[in-house]
Amino acid sequence: MSRNSTKVKLRCLGAVALLCLAGQLLAEPLTFDFTASSSRADAELTFSIQNQSGRTLQDIQIIASRGAGISCATGGSAVSQQRLDQLENNQRIECNWTPSDGFRQSSVVLTSHDAQGRPLVQRLLMTAVRGVVTVDQGIVVLISSAVHNDDNFNGLLEVGESIDYNYRLINLGTLALQNLAVTDLDGGVTCPATMLAVGADLDCDRTYVITIADESVGRVDNQVEVSGQDTNGLPVQSSDLISRLNLAGRAAIAVIKSPFLLDDVDGSGFASLGDRVRYDFVVRNTSDQTLSNVELIEPNPDLIDTPIVCAAQTLDGNPFAGNGTGVLEPGDIVICSAEYDIRQRDVDAGQALNLVEASAQTPLDLTVQATGASALVVPGGQLSVEKTTADTVVDPSGTAQFEITVSNVGTIPLFDVVIDDPIPAGIVSFDWTCSGAFCPNASGSGAINETVVTLPVGETLVYSIQAEVDILSSQEIINIVSVQPPGVVVCQPDLNLPPCQDDASVRILEPIAVPVMSQWALVVLMLLMLSMVFRSSAYRAD
Repeated sequence: MSRNSTKVKLRCLGAVALLCLAGQLLAEPLTFDFTASSSRADAELTFSIQNQSGRTLQDIQIIASRGAGISCATGGSAVSQQRLDQLENNQRIECNWTPSDGFRQSSVVLTSHDAQGRPLVQRLLMTAVRGVVTVDQGIVVLISSAVHNDDNFNGLLEVGESIDYNYRLINLGTLALQNLAVTDLDGGVTCPATMLAVGADLDCDRTYVITIADESVGRVDNQVEVSGQDTNGLPVQSSDLISRLNLAGRAAIAVIKSPFLLDDVDGSGFASLGDRVRYDFVVRNTSDQTLSNVELIEPNPDLIDTPIVCAAQTLDGNPFAGNGTGVLEPGDIVICSAEYDIRQRDVDAGQALNLVEASAQTPLDLTVQATGASALVVPGGQLSVEKTTADTVVDPSGTAQFEITVSNVGTIPLFDVVIDDPIPAGIVSFDWTCSGAFCPNASGSGAINETVVTLPVGETLVYSIQAEVDILSSQEIINIVSVQPPGVVVCQPDLNLPPCQDDASVRILEPIAVPVMSQWALVVLMLLMLSMVFRSSAYRAD
């Protein structure tokens, strides 16, 4: 099992301005260490959070948007929220992030306080691309901003005050998007349009009034989701989570890293060895202070092949001087990009994994930072499953012959492949044999449920089945085989995700029907037979 890892330190002279000011005065900057790694899980991202602040942090909360499951070493299953009473200096939390089906983008927010009550907010935006990808892709990116309308400028979330949320939707794919709908903590959000052309963006706004309950806990967590379809009718979904805390300041930045299959060299329909990937970095000023010296850094330069280049103009139409020197006005966005060729290490790991660190300077010359991560599945494993039948028509109580062929047609060996072929309705018995160097058993009776411990590249197993047909079986018998390989595997030739399935059917001949006669027809038939007997007797007498 191959394991790649990328490490980036998120050094906050404060994640937000007020926190940074307190950190500077005490000369105790808060530092978190995220490690992202691949373990051949399906776009799973493993990261660790280490407290290197020199002091104990309290009330640690790790919250994920609905498009992700979070499971941390502190215990619990993959849920949307993990909580820890405190994190000692240099103590580390290990967490796994798993995207939900359909959600390309989701986010994780970590919040905490020190003993003096000073808050820390860290936001990690994640993108996962699983399954089949092509150059014709519908992609919607969602990146949110929040501005607290602090009436008395005390930094506290108080009842009756409001938070202005802005949700920017961006079409980064090659297909137009339609039927877009946005939902947040207040319900459905009214947007000025429900369609997005390729390369276009759309602003949806919502003002949220702080409640007594919000004031009592001193925070507002806003879950926001967007869903729709591309012009091929395939669904697109993204989610985000943005948190506002008491004394959390008025400067913040966020970054999303979105992978795109730029050149499918081998025409396989998914990211594979030698394919060219473009990473789009969406960087946003998510609060209400102008940010300067906006810079993107890939902590591991081996994970990109070209420099990160930013557009000369922001989405709001403002000039952007370049990566490291550009300015972002409140709420504004700049899109940057870099390219990367899929390596053998990515195939071995099952995914191309990447991190990016965004930083900028506030008007007080303090630093704000954010992190974006992406996991692009690289299915080096490919499995072919075929089921055939020797005869398409079988007599009642006869024998149907099926054949199952399972082949490793990928570039990596497969392990613990489960072959499941239950006895279908209309069959009373199964006898089978297996041919191939890696058959778990040479023969058997009954339903097939075999685990192939190892299936090397290029190897094939063939199961030959003799199935006795029930004399009372229906007119057609359908036999379905399902093969489940672990890890990142694509089913050939349809490029579906496992289980890999195929079926074969036989038709049962109907028995010759005996005509049913009425009572009078039987009487007539008997008279005819008696007449024939009488004539025969008379003929012999003559």
